[in-house]
Amino acid sequence: MKKRETNEQMERQQPCYYPREGASTIVVFIHGIVEGPDQFLGLMKRSSELGFASSSLLLPGHGGTGEGFARSSRQQWLEYVNAEIARYKKNYNSIILVGHSMGSLFIVSYLYGKSGANNRHSSYRYPFICEG
Repeated sequence: MKKRETNEQMERQQPCYYPREGASTIVVFIHGIVEGPDQFLGLMKRSSELGFASSSLLLPGHGGTGEGFARSSRQQWLEYVNAEIARYKKNYNSIILVGHSMGSLFIVSYLYGKSGANNRHSSYRYPFICEG
């Protein structure tokens, strides 16, 4: 794929939400830096097959131009993630958070900020492995 085609593909990405009739759990996918929701399409399909609703977020400044990305900030991304999770909490009993790279770090940040706030169980895996 040529560089121009790659840029056009990124510009076409949109957030995805697939409700599932009767689902009490949603799987929320959070992409990494300079990525987008399309990287989770296969996992979203599998989530639906398993009976879950699913959503793949599009962080502010992503999926558009380099200028839009440059004008966005980590704080905007974090606030957006927190707002989306809060929105889904109104409609679902359980939320499964799945992140890639930077998306995983936002999940860790969210979980640390919500510790003791009615979480029955939270588990995550760091986006890297240290060998020594």
